[in-house]
Amino acid sequence: MAFKMVAFSLSGLLVHFRDADNAWDLIRGIYQIPNFWKDYIDGRIGRVAAKNEEYKAWKAKGIKKDKLMIDLRKNMKLGVGVAEVFSELNKNKIATAIISDSPDLVVEDIAHQLGAKYFACNKILFTQEGAAYDSLPSHPSKDLRVSKLLALRDFSNKEGIKLAETAFVGNDKEDIEAFKFVGRSIAFNARDHETIKAAQIKVNSNTLEDIMEYLK
Repeated sequence: MAFKMVAFSLSGLLVHFRDADNAWDLIRGIYQIPNFWKDYIDGRIGRVAAKNEEYKAWKAKGIKKDKLMIDLRKNMKLGVGVAEVFSELNKNKIATAIISDSPDLVVEDIAHQLGAKYFACNKILFTQEGAAYDSLPSHPSKDLRVSKLLALRDFSNKEGIKLAETAFVGNDKEDIEAFKFVGRSIAFNARDHETIKAAQIKVNSNTLEDIMEYLK
């Protein structure tokens, strides 16, 4: 294969969440938590306040780590062809990475299922009693989310390869920055024009296996 590492975004690409576009909204939906992140995006509250209110609401609902993981697994499933793609890449000794702003409970679980060598995510911090109180991005951006470009650079450095030897598969605007620096950018079932325009390759398919021809 032409590329030495292939990285993927997560939500709506590797994993589909029941009645939600991402893991955070899935959690809000399961436990009926207000969307304080939207309040922050809309300028009604600050980012720190949004995070604090979110975890206060988790505590009020009695959300604990073990139960949360069980509920997440019940409400998410791998996309069609995902396991097959990772199996093929791993068989050919191509390093794989999952890079997402999703919580570590989801990203790490999926990475282990698929045998991904690297992953980047938001680590949820829990008390000894199992209650969440904060989250920390593994590769923080300026707005304290997970920077997909920083993660890509970190993983490529660990592999001793150039970004030009890396392919990135994404599906939304958060992936555009990474698209600009890799050797092959693939938009898979992307829905917005900006993401589609930014990618070198556009793939619309019901199976992720259809990206494989563009990694040769």
